[in-house]
Amino acid sequence: MDWKSKRFKPVIQGLIILLIGLAGGILFDSMGISAGFFMGCMLFSGFYRFVVKSEIALTGIYNQLGQIIFGMLIGTSFRQENLETMKLATLPILFQIIVLVSAGFLMGMLLSRLTPLDRSTSILSSLPGGLPVMTSLAEDLKQNVGIVAVVHYFRLTIIVLTMPLLMPFLGLLEVGAKETGVVSVPMDFNGYLLLGLIGVVTFVLNHRIRFPGGHMLFGMVISGSIHLFIYPFGDTDGIVKLIAIVFLSVSIGSKITLETILLLRKVILPAGCIIITLVTLGLVLGVLLHKLTAIDLNTALLSSVPGGAASLTAIADELGADMRIVGSLHLYRLILLAVLTPPLFFLFNRKKTA
Repeated sequence: MDWKSKRFKPVIQGLIILLIGLAGGILFDSMGISAGFFMGCMLFSGFYRFVVKSEIALTGIYNQLGQIIFGMLIGTSFRQENLETMKLATLPILFQIIVLVSAGFLMGMLLSRLTPLDRSTSILSSLPGGLPVMTSLAEDLKQNVGIVAVVHYFRLTIIVLTMPLLMPFLGLLEVGAKETGVVSVPMDFNGYLLLGLIGVVTFVLNHRIRFPGGHMLFGMVISGSIHLFIYPFGDTDGIVKLIAIVFLSVSIGSKITLETILLLRKVILPAGCIIITLVTLGLVLGVLLHKLTAIDLNTALLSSVPGGAASLTAIADELGADMRIVGSLHLYRLILLAVLTPPLFFLFNRKKTA
């Protein structure tokens, strides 16, 4: 009996942290806070994780499910005009990605000089990628995963908590929902059934391939291709997005532990300066992207700040941005990082040993 109770206790804790996160999200949302549902879920689950010392299971699954659902939400909401907008903005988007990635590399080199961290770990901690992607790359490249995860988690938390407040304060936010002129057609039972099947295929596929950011990317590509060319899905119920937000935000909050804070103390000052620099650069590039393309300001800003693809997609709607473009542009950057980072590190290490 004791063995069974010990085995299921982490699972029960995993369910409790989900319910506590949900309660926090409902509370913050009812208070009218911008992106309150996401922030409430993340903060309440984070506080619970910090207080509870025992093991908590299921949080990794929550993150994967949240990313898969958001990927499919983006894919099933894509329309031909979105593709046209992104096609016309290809050059400015590529320029923005190159600038942000280059800045991340330079900041990483600086971090290695200001702290005891080695150069490779510092660069991975500074690149503008999402938390799951960069920690996966750190693990594959045999770097310090703990430090990389902590610095990216710190940046992600700062961005998610400050962007809803920062954008209106700076006068950058365009108020008012955008009129799309598209008649809403609710998704039918067959659509939800097919979406569930795509979710299962995405989950299995990424566990086989293990591509960084693949849960969101594969879900978006598969569902988007079917939606645009084979079977129009219709619009999902709003509850689907809320479920995705709960899963994703609780998985982020669950990373707040005493060990995380102790690790962060070692690098908090230089890492904080790097985060401020990258966020400021992202805001500037976002305004530039808006001026040069047909992408609205809210969408351009959230597409440009170096946070996680799924997290910024989750708060995009509430800040008046187009989550399809926000998610897609962040995934562009993640794909570029996932493809280019391993060979670049191979060259760095080769020069070091030469």
